[in-house]
Amino acid sequence: VLVSKVNIFIQLWKKQQQLTQAITLLEQKQIALEEQIVLRQEANDKAEYLATHDPLTGLANRTLLDAQIATSAANVKRNNKNLALLFIDLDSFKPINDLHSHEAGDYVLKKTAERLLHYVRTMDTVARYGGDEFIILLPDLNNQEEALEFADRIISKLAEPIIWKNKTLKITASIGIAIYPDLVTTIDMLMMGADNAMYEAKDSGKNKVVLFTI
Repeated sequence: VLVSKVNIFIQLWKKQQQLTQAITLLEQKQIALEEQIVLRQEANDKAEYLATHDPLTGLANRTLLDAQIATSAANVKRNNKNLALLFIDLDSFKPINDLHSHEAGDYVLKKTAERLLHYVRTMDTVARYGGDEFIILLPDLNNQEEALEFADRIISKLAEPIIWKNKTLKITASIGIAIYPDLVTTIDMLMMGADNAMYEAKDSGKNKVVLFTI
């Protein structure tokens, strides 16, 4: 009887050990699965971020900018406000690449992005449009004077010297502004008008702000 009871206890102990091992293995698989889910979510988040942001500066790219313009344009009409688009092009950016290297050029672009982000409101959008071109979207404006005052501050800030590896890099910017719906009546005209005004600023001496008018 004693031997029989001992054998039963041994079998129960072995089954308990097997159950403990099975639970441990299941927990390990659960942890591994959770880690895979986290990694997959991080990969999806990164892919989504790269799809809507510029990898160098971290600013919005054209895809996100277009979506923000459409949303902001709908809101300003409902709220009887204005939307300003600032088209910014850095003056004499190419010589920085040619004289100091593309590394210096990238530093200037990142520094420019930092300076632009410093001045905008939470509701505003700063985008890198391509190369040394940037766009700032200013929704919910009462009048065009607000956009002009903002652009003047940006012009002054961007003209401040940039120190790169003990070298002083100087750059300025030309800014074109279009305002919807006061001065342009469509989204296409908003972008085109700001672009044209920016080139007018460059042609008239650079380091200037020009407001697009029809």
